[in-house]
Amino acid sequence: MRILLKRAVAALCAAAVLCSLLFAATSAWEDYSDAKGHWAEPVLRSCYENGLIEGYSGKLWPDADITLAESLTIMVRLLGTERLADVSPLEIPDDVWYTEAAAKALFVGLIDAAPADMDMPLTRVTAFDILSRAFELTGAEPDLGVLLRYADGGSLNGQSRRVAAALTERAIVIGDDGYVSVNRAITRAEFMAILTRVLPEHLLLTDTPDEPPRYDGAIFTKNTTLENSELADVYFAGAAAEISLAGSTAGSVTVLSDELSSLDLSGASVGRLTLASKSGDFELEVAEGAAVKTVVIGSGGGSVRIAGDVANVEIVGDDRAVTLNGEFGTVVVFGNRADIVIEEGSSVRELRFLRDCRECTATLDGRVERAVVYGRAVRLTGGESGKLDVLELRDAHWEDAQAELTPSKIVDNREYGIENAVVALTAPEKLFAGNTLRVYAMVRNVADGVPCDGTWLVDGVPVGTFKFTTGASASPELRYNFTYSRDMPASAKIALILRYADDDGKTEMRAEVSVKLGNYSEEYWRARDVERVLALVSTGYAGDYTTRWAETHDYQSGDKEIWVNAMGYTSSSNYLLWVSIKYQRVNIFQRDAAGKWKLLRACLAATGASGTDTPIGVWKTTYKQKWGWTTDTYTAVPVVRFKGGGYAFHSRLYYPNTHILQDPSIGFPVSHGCIRLYDEDIQFIYDYIPDGTTTVVY
Repeated sequence: MRILLKRAVAALCAAAVLCSLLFAATSAWEDYSDAKGHWAEPVLRSCYENGLIEGYSGKLWPDADITLAESLTIMVRLLGTERLADVSPLEIPDDVWYTEAAAKALFVGLIDAAPADMDMPLTRVTAFDILSRAFELTGAEPDLGVLLRYADGGSLNGQSRRVAAALTERAIVIGDDGYVSVNRAITRAEFMAILTRVLPEHLLLTDTPDEPPRYDGAIFTKNTTLENSELADVYFAGAAAEISLAGSTAGSVTVLSDELSSLDLSGASVGRLTLASKSGDFELEVAEGAAVKTVVIGSGGGSVRIAGDVANVEIVGDDRAVTLNGEFGTVVVFGNRADIVIEEGSSVRELRFLRDCRECTATLDGRVERAVVYGRAVRLTGGESGKLDVLELRDAHWEDAQAELTPSKIVDNREYGIENAVVALTAPEKLFAGNTLRVYAMVRNVADGVPCDGTWLVDGVPVGTFKFTTGASASPELRYNFTYSRDMPASAKIALILRYADDDGKTEMRAEVSVKLGNYSEEYWRARDVERVLALVSTGYAGDYTTRWAETHDYQSGDKEIWVNAMGYTSSSNYLLWVSIKYQRVNIFQRDAAGKWKLLRACLAATGASGTDTPIGVWKTTYKQKWGWTTDTYTAVPVVRFKGGGYAFHSRLYYPNTHILQDPSIGFPVSHGCIRLYDEDIQFIYDYIPDGTTTVVY
């Protein structure tokens, strides 16, 4: 039976991936309340129903950090590999649950053979690296410029920068509020969301459909035949050793198989073919009638021979042996220790060794029209039939002896950039409060006219970027105004990152200086606090006539103290009461040793309703009534009178001579002018607040 795939019909499952069961589900989806309404609910549900994630303790824990072990277990099941590597270099403890997953991950190259804490939370940058390795997502020359849209994009270096750029360019990685946030831990939901952007469709094994479907974001882990199909992004992994794409049109095909034995491309048209099988030698035949625009040699083992005509070849994996037989346009080498053979009768228009590749060898038994060398320790050799028309030197460390065949022409375009530069920053030892910080940079030991990109950072946060051309009179300058606060740090670190960019990479220099920061006086901040609080405090009820609103709205305790002290209120006792109409509070203050009012207690209250408002003003408490008031309709007890005795603080209303609440209303204006309180609060005022205490109603 021919194995094909069909499109999943459930819209909510459109972001899931085809995989073996990682865990056995023990609960229904409806049991996991923490996923309901979550931003990633469709992805979580799809992944859960396909066995990719499992909940525990009644939750899916979408916002919990995913660990390295968990992520590797998901990935190797998804890739379908059954091969195991020796995990002894990883120093994994005996009898842990993830030993087999780690052995498989090491075999397929998701991790290196170095000890790692498998239980550590995964950072975003590590997650990017794992996904890039798993699906060979980083080509030879990703567009690094896409990271400029993020405030922290310039903080990435080396391979991390290339990986983040490649995933961002494909919209697999989406920034977090203007930041890449590479060092932040990644949650279970975030990891699954990024994973399902790589494989955006859930496709199931089925019988041959009535007509060939179109595949977009599918992964196959068995021998597969797809003929005369439309393919967007498809992946072959695990036991997919025999693959036929005869007559198909494909945008991107990635082979991640444990060992690839055959790939039939007869009559096929492929935009980008990535060969990254994990073991075994392989020969790719691009026969007449087939068309492959770009072949990428990714990570893996064994040699690769390409026979046929291909416009572009990228060699990105390390330690790859590649033989070319046919006519080729551009061959770009990024991986280290590549061993390339161009067979007799074959030709390459341009052979380019990028800056980051090291210790590569190219044997020219055929013809290369132009070899461009950025990389270090590149060796060009060849036999009697080999021919090199033009050798263009870009590596500042190139030695002519490394070319063991004579090119027809040598073009020396070596650029040293800022490799030997020294960057020094000049800044004031101390910046006085309110002044603009000015920091100057001097760049020495570099030729004039070298174009650079610069980034200024304050305490690690980028605050400005600029273009800079070196020269005797050129001096980058930072002007920066700090946002002052009472508790701001006493110093700041100012850093400059200067980068020299050419067609293939960047050289980076960094300088840093510390500046002491003067702050405004305590008197200044107190005056600012008073000005702010006086503008903040107002009267007039502001709520929605519910107790809940009052419970969740009030002035800050510190602002209350600032206000009563700024207003200059005095009291004949060591206490002062402020009735806030706006937030329905009775605030009780006590005088401290310095004569300042300190907040002692804040009580939820109910003041006079509209038409019987509690009078605004400054009054005094007059006398107390232990047994309160009892009428034919209610009891309120105890009572503390103020404003000549015409108004009072008292409890909420009870049925006469009982402890049964008649009217529990509190937190909004409801009384005939008096101030209702909870029992414990009116009892506190009765017990501790002396007669004659100042009472402010505002």
